[in-house]
Amino acid sequence: MESGSKKTGLKILLGLLALVVVLTISAVVIASKKLTPEQVRTIVIEQIEKALPGASVSLGKIDYSLGTSIQFDLNNLDIKLKKKTKTDLLSLQQAQLKVPILAILLNGGTVSLSVNRPKVKYQEFRKSNNWELATKGPVKSSKKKTTKTQRKKSKNKTNTGKKETGSGEQDKKLPEFLVKSKINIALNEIELDYRLKDKTKGNLVVDRFLIKDLNRASSTAFEVASKFSQKAGGKSISLEALLIGQVELHEFLKTGVLKLSSLLKIKNLSVEGVLNNFPTINTNIKLTLNKDKSATVQSSVDIP
Repeated sequence: MESGSKKTGLKILLGLLALVVVLTISAVVIASKKLTPEQVRTIVIEQIEKALPGASVSLGKIDYSLGTSIQFDLNNLDIKLKKKTKTDLLSLQQAQLKVPILAILLNGGTVSLSVNRPKVKYQEFRKSNNWELATKGPVKSSKKKTTKTQRKKSKNKTNTGKKETGSGEQDKKLPEFLVKSKINIALNEIELDYRLKDKTKGNLVVDRFLIKDLNRASSTAFEVASKFSQKAGGKSISLEALLIGQVELHEFLKTGVLKLSSLLKIKNLSVEGVLNNFPTINTNIKLTLNKDKSATVQSSVDIP
């Protein structure tokens, strides 16, 4: 049960990270252009819907201010699944993005994104989960509409596909300052609610999820601090966890191989009526994800 919960938390965090990166890049691109708050709001919604075609997105007012930094305040973002009774995916009250003017003028700097108290839902169905369905979009309707006109369009896409691939082409679409900038992301007090196929459900509170110096040229550091509690077999299990480490995203963009090294600290582990205040567990983890989706894991455990 415990391993399933860890995998669930990892899936949710990876999905959330991908969405946050999409939001950040979209907003930074917007920052380099002169747009009204309503135009910004429209573009943000469009970018999220492109990343999650199976989801419906609603976004409140966007505040825009200019000083030594360009600051965006996003309010009341709600993302729900279109299918399966419109299951919630993500909701947040406010997110703040700051882009220093010098980062734009000097073609490089540090961009920061701060999100407070986002609520994330993860729900498994018989063959998939709500986040997986959100990334796929409407399948049935697309099959019915695959007729002569769409076949012609698909042929045209395949003919021009070569021009659209490659990281170099993607870089040309981004402002130069963004390619050379570093991004700091801070997600605070994340509430993760999950329901698994086996009827297991629980709540995972992530106090902070920090990413420092996200960039294309060097290692990216991260930190995740969380509290976990769940009932299993009629007993309550709780613990506190801290994960710190670095990931080689720049190498992944070049080779397709993702390398991660981290230290996981688990403390205040207790099982109702069985275990209380177990000593801190330190686990060193080195993970390599290859192009063929195979993985290599090296780990060592230390209990003082």
